[in-house]
This record gives sequence, structure tokens and C-alpha cells, in this order.
Amino acid sequence: MLVVADSHNCRLALWRLRDGTVWKHLGSQGTPLGQFTGPLAVAVTGSGALVVTDQHRVQVLTVDGAVLCVLDASVVVGVGRLGEALLCGVAVCPGTNEILVTDCHNHRVVALTCTSDLSALVDARVWGSRGNQLGQLNGPDGIVVTAAGAVWVAETGNHRASLMH
Repeated sequence: MLVVADSHNCRLALWRLRDGTVWKHLGSQGTPLGQFTGPLAVAVTGSGALVVTDQHRVQVLTVDGAVLCVLDASVVVGVGRLGEALLCGVAVCPGTNEILVTDCHNHRVVALTCTSDLSALVDARVWGSRGNQLGQLNGPDGIVVTAAGAVWVAETGNHRASLMH
């Protein structure tokens, strides 16, 4: 299965890899749980849950569209709330319940640790600050975690990919 965030249509597209066809769409435009205002990225957990960055919140869904958890403006992270962020990229750390999202507006990575069933937030912390030195970010967008746990962040402002952790 391949999952694509379709920002323009405010939904996710789930594709079958064997024949390259769309299996189903999840979500529609709106702010209620399970709907999107503009999903920017999606990652799939080891258990098959979908983690979606949707502007100022993160939604965790099953492939059937059931909402497991929403992390939104009520979550305080570092010096601000998620609602004051523009959450762009998302990655899930292999073998853990940690979700990493890039915050384009605040030039940081937000690490969200959830319960084992991904239904609630346990801890939140941030990495990075604005700048062009090592450990600093400028417009972080994409993020990926390797099997060995290395975290790479693509930055539009610094025109580079940075090894963050």
C-alpha cells in the first residue's frame, strides 16, 4: 500500500502497489476529526496506522479512517503550541511510538511520543532553532528516519538536508 497526502482535495489516497490503482480515499475538507484542511504529509507506523500532518495538527488514523488520536493547538511544545506551527513533514521512528514532524514556521522538529496504541500523547519536545549553522534549521520541510534511527531533515531555506539526530 502507498499512501499519498492529496492537499488540493483535502484527503488521503491509498494506492494498491500490485496494480497501481487507488484503493480508497480517506477524509474530506473540514475541521472535524477525520477531515482535513490541507494534509501535507503522511507516514505509516509499524502497526499500519496513518500519521498525517494537517496544517496545525497531527491526526493518527486507521486505514479505515477511524481516528486514533489528534494532536492539535492544545498541545504545548517548547515555547509554543502546535496551533502556532505549520506542520509539514512527518516520520515515525522505527520500533517506537515517536512521531517526528517538521514545523516550517518555527524552524524546528517536534518530537511527539505517544502511548503504544497511539491514542494519547505522553511527551513532546523540540529540536533545532532558526539559522544556518549545524543543528539549526531554516524552513524545515521533509523528514525521514532511517532504519538505524538517523533523522534527516530537508530544509528549503538553507537548501540542504541536515542530519539532526
